[in-house]
Amino acid sequence: SGGFCAGLSHRLLYCDPTTGNTQSLAVSCDHSVLDESVDPNLRNSGIIRNQGLVNTVLITLGVIDQPLDMLYTDIAILLGMTYVYIPLMILPIYASMERFDFQLVEAAYDLYATRWRVLVRVIVPLVKPGVIAGSILVFVPSLGAYVTPRVLGGGKHLMIGNLIELQFGQGRNWPLGAALSLSLLVIVMVALIFYVRSAQKEGGAHGH
Repeated sequence: SGGFCAGLSHRLLYCDPTTGNTQSLAVSCDHSVLDESVDPNLRNSGIIRNQGLVNTVLITLGVIDQPLDMLYTDIAILLGMTYVYIPLMILPIYASMERFDFQLVEAAYDLYATRWRVLVRVIVPLVKPGVIAGSILVFVPSLGAYVTPRVLGGGKHLMIGNLIELQFGQGRNWPLGAALSLSLLVIVMVALIFYVRSAQKEGGAHGH
C-alpha cells in the first residue's frame, strides 16, 4: 500500500500534463532498483540504531528521553524491506500512469466529480494493471528475502528464506528445507498465474 501511494503520488507530482516530462522520476527509481540490497540495509541499520540519526533527532527535539530500541526488531525489517522493494512498486505504476490520458480527469471534473471520486472511479481502475504488476514484483522477492532479515533482524527474526537456509545449514534438516523450498516455489507460481490471468482479463476488456 505504501508503494502504491508513493508511486501514484510521485507520478502525479512529477507529471507535466502538457509535455509529459517524467524522466527524472524514472531515472531516480532505476538507480534505486539497481542499488545493491546489502548497502541500503547497512545504511538503514546505521540510521535506526540507538545512536543513529532517528534517535539523535528525537532526543534533540525532546520527543524522547531514552533511545528507542528499533534495530533487530520486526519494525526494522519492515522499514528495510520497504526501502529496498518500494521502487519495484513505483515503476509499474509509473509506467501505467505514463500512458494515462489526463483529459479523462478534466472530463470528470467537468461532470462535478470530487477529487476522491476521480481517484477511485477514474485513476485507480486505469492504473490497476500497474498496481497488480507492482504487487507481484514486490511479493515474489519479499517471500525469499534473506539479507534484510539477517542484517536488520540480527538473526532473531526469521523469514522463510532464512528458515530454509537454516535447515540446509546448521539444522541439517534437508527434507524440511526441501519442503519449505517447494512450498515457496508453489506460492510464487500461484502468484504469477494470478498475474497472468489478470493481465489477460485486462487485455480482453480493452480489446472489446
